[in-house]
Amino acid sequence: MEQDTVYLLQECDAGIQMGISSMEEVHAFIHNDSFRECLKKSLQSHQHLKNRVEEMLREYHEDGKEINPLVQGMSQLKTQMKLVLDESDAMIADMIWDGIYMGIQSLIRYLNQYRLASEKAKDLVKELIVLEEKLAYDIRPYL
Repeated sequence: MEQDTVYLLQECDAGIQMGISSMEEVHAFIHNDSFRECLKKSLQSHQHLKNRVEEMLREYHEDGKEINPLVQGMSQLKTQMKLVLDESDAMIADMIWDGIYMGIQSLIRYLNQYRLASEKAKDLVKELIVLEEKLAYDIRPYL
């Protein structure tokens, strides 16, 4: 049980890190003030949840999971290339939308994989999924 809990929390931590990194990367390119504010609020919520995940990992005397540098580099390169071609808010919202649903898919897979994880850890992952779904809903006007 403890091992599944730690693995689930580490995957959740890595997912939050990717989300935060992506939001920070595109934030400066957003033209619409309400879209920028929407992303800023979500970024704060993600950072708060990341702190809670890290706190729970510390209870198990474990660290978060580092993002694979190759994966992060490829993600940043893809984002930069798309922004060179199209800096519109619609393009940014589209990239965020894609990232949200890739992240949700991964989180659900990890929930299924680490079934023996504690309910508290599962609840954090579910909270992240809800946070992601809310962001997807909130950015719809900018697609």
